[in-house]
Amino acid sequence: MMSAFVDSNILLYAADGRVAEADKAEVARRMLAPGTFHLSVQVISEFTAVATNPNKLGMSREEAAVYCDMWRDTNEVHPLTI
Repeated sequence: MMSAFVDSNILLYAADGRVAEADKAEVARRMLAPGTFHLSVQVISEFTAVATNPNKLGMSREEAAVYCDMWRDTNEVHPLTI
């Protein structure tokens, strides 16, 4: 299977537990099979900022960290470069 570079929006849909977003969440979760995608440090930071925003997903920093750790442990994370 080909690897893809994933944007923070895909991560956010995958972590979204709201019923209204269930279809999008399911598609995003299928896309995020372990070992099938690449992330950047920036994407992880963007995910954390939005996921912990009380007006967005409203997760605690600890909840967001569980997702980030899972994705980081099973996929390649690229540093920020200029």
